[in-house]
Amino acid sequence: MTNELKQAIGAYCERLTAAVDHPDISFHCDGRGKKYLRIVRRSWGSDSAHAFVKVDDGSLWKPASWKGPAKNFSRGNVFSLPEVVTEYHGR
Repeated sequence: MTNELKQAIGAYCERLTAAVDHPDISFHCDGRGKKYLRIVRRSWGSDSAHAFVKVDDGSLWKPASWKGPAKNFSRGNVFSLPEVVTEYHGR
């Protein structure tokens, strides 16, 4: 994983956490995968998969389960996200 990708994922997680604006909900990267990194949503002590980021190109993928992404099509890219996230559209 490149340093640029690590910074982009960190910025993405910070923007999501700020958009939710709730003290018990936060987002972080679980950097354990070889092909995909899991973005985790922590709410009230429970974790769920929010998205997956492909290590090769930074594309965002919807989760199919805790272990892997739904591989039908990409949902965006961490390098080309809008600067301001005004509201949260997650689960």
